[in-house]
Amino acid sequence: MCRLMFIIGATNTMNIKRFMMAAVNPMSVGNKDGFGYTAIRRTGDIFTERWLNNEEAFIRKSQQELELENMLGPFVKGSIQHTQQGTIDFSDVTSVMIHTRYATCGKGLDNVHPFVDNNNEISVVHNGVISNHAEFNKLNSTCDSEVLLTEYINRQIQYDQTQLEDLTNELKGYWAIGTTAIDNDGVRFIDIHRNNGSATLYLAFIEELGGIVICTRDTIINDTLKTLNWNRDITTYEVVQFVATRFNAIDGSVMLQHSWTPEVKTTSKTSYTARVNTSNTTFSIVSNKTFNTDKSEPSSLSKSLPLIYSNEDNYIDVKEEDCVGVLDDDYTEIELIQKLEVVEQALQSDELNELYSLPMNELNDALDKIINERGL
Repeated sequence: MCRLMFIIGATNTMNIKRFMMAAVNPMSVGNKDGFGYTAIRRTGDIFTERWLNNEEAFIRKSQQELELENMLGPFVKGSIQHTQQGTIDFSDVTSVMIHTRYATCGKGLDNVHPFVDNNNEISVVHNGVISNHAEFNKLNSTCDSEVLLTEYINRQIQYDQTQLEDLTNELKGYWAIGTTAIDNDGVRFIDIHRNNGSATLYLAFIEELGGIVICTRDTIINDTLKTLNWNRDITTYEVVQFVATRFNAIDGSVMLQHSWTPEVKTTSKTSYTARVNTSNTTFSIVSNKTFNTDKSEPSSLSKSLPLIYSNEDNYIDVKEEDCVGVLDDDYTEIELIQKLEVVEQALQSDELNELYSLPMNELNDALDKIINERGL
């Protein structure tokens, strides 16, 4: 689904923005619902930018143009949907957290990562799904990921990293998470951890940056290096599950590590019928609380069978027990997203572009074919 990239403790500041800009395209393959980053300066201050349209990332306009766009609003096309927090200054940046979004809930700038607190001190990026996010508070968005920011603040995890274990034992779903904050000693850090095989992370030292890069896919790192014509003879390491690592965001050193064995969760599911909107590229299931299903007999969808699409109103009926992960009371994520996660790890950028260009009624068959042919 979403993609993450972290640049940590880079000593060659002049190359950081070049690397970020070169990473936009490979990170945006199949993830075009928003691009954002939080950059960390040597002073410990942070600044954040978010764009709703990835292709507009790093496009700069004059103050007069921005004021004109703000005044005209929807009267004209071409306005860049963008937000900024903090003063942008790459002259002494040492670390960056980057996110590209694949929307599993509402599309919009409010749901684009990173999520930053009102004091501009704590910033969070997330790949995955928090299926029980309705049990936690969200303040500024409808995105499940925002609960990670509110819980980080409520539990004061910046002062006690072990609180991450308690939080993740309460969360349901899968994730890779990055958070930057300041600890008791006034040190700016980045916490990174992941919880299962779907939300992968890979690490490599990049000579031209003088620091490490951690990314959802190692191929994104290599594609970025290729674009820049930098050295690609690098060693990559897979980040393991349930080991939270706190990096010093200024010099890249490891400050703390905390590992744990997750609690085994049991879930009980009701059997209400939901309807899949097959025209929605986020593959969300909309429950019958919103749509009337009386005109057709609800049918069960077996996980062992490929998805069957109906031409009638672009909907199919599906029961909750045949779904994977509840996003909230009205939206449920199905296994098609998990197939996408598996396939994305095995394909090159050009192959992914071809896959994502398929009509939705052909996508599931194409995914099954790739999974079977490549033994994924």
